Amino acid sequence: MTILRYLGHSSFLLDSESSTLVIDPYKDGSVPGLTFPKGIVCDAVVTSHNHDDHNAIDQVLLTGLDIDFTYEEIPCYHDNQKGALRGPNKIFIFYINGLKIVHLGDLGHALDKETIEKLKGCDVLLAPINGHFTLGADAIYDLVCQVEPKITVPMHYYRMEDNSGYPDGGQIETFLKHFDRVKEVHDSFVVEEEIGFTDVIIFK
Repeated sequence: MTILRYLGHSSFLLDSESSTLVIDPYKDGSVPGLTFPKGIVCDAVVTSHNHDDHNAIDQVLLTGLDIDFTYEEIPCYHDNQKGALRGPNKIFIFYINGLKIVHLGDLGHALDKETIEKLKGCDVLLAPINGHFTLGADAIYDLVCQVEPKITVPMHYYRMEDNSGYPDGGQIETFLKHFDRVKEVHDSFVVEEEIGFTDVIIFK
């Protein structure tokens, strides 16, 4: 069983039942309206790039244990000018319990065919849709059509329900118009239980 827990903004906790890893913890005050959850304990932490809203490793307590799943990193950029505006970014591909879970970080440009092939057919695609600091809703939808993930989880968007995140002109509404099977969940979900039943999961 693989549990994906949302920690806010672009941060998630991956739980294989025997190992845990946190992606992109954020510094308190770095994301409007959000405070990173207290008391998060995990075995490992990774960050997609060196900005305060993604690299606050000191927000989590590490156990020192090795994780029982693997991942690879794909270098890319935070903007469409090869990092000249906002620097580098990393895409993570996690291989966990037979699943392939992709976190795009703050992707700011279209991907080449070679990278698309590496991501293609993933079980979960964690995708930013800010439209200013990252690609926007329409560009991410185009990427979803190429990658064909089983489930897409939007991240890094303005959440009207709790007035959090960077204002983005309603990117989430634009993105969701492309899909019929959308499910709202609270806090976390078991990945294996959702595959084949929904196209997009959003956290409420």
